[in-house]
Amino acid sequence: MTAAVAPDQRRQVFARFFRAVGLQQAGEMERARQAFEDVLDLDPAHADALGLLGALLHDQERYERSAQVLARVVALRPTDAALRHLWGKALFGLEQTEQAHQQFDLAIELQPGLASAHASRATAL
Repeated sequence: MTAAVAPDQRRQVFARFFRAVGLQQAGEMERARQAFEDVLDLDPAHADALGLLGALLHDQERYERSAQVLARVVALRPTDAALRHLWGKALFGLEQTEQAHQQFDLAIELQPGLASAHASRATAL
């Protein structure tokens, strides 16, 4: 949660976030997507909500929106290899191969043992 969120909104942000996670875990993906968006309405820089929303959108093959959301969270967490990898996958889904390779390479540089990033890099060649 960002410092820009007023203290009286913190409980509401937490409640909305955990509701969104619960909906996602229950397989209610469209409701979870909206719930993550609700969290971001209150706290646009909520990195966990951004990351989970980006992953959900990717899984729904909504690559353009996924890439937009993941770009935002990577700006907040530039050293998170898993987020860079996922952003690369969204970019690859948009056929932005060069940009996808850059993200896969950065993910591998940040976390050399991230096998999924190596596999995505190989698949994208």
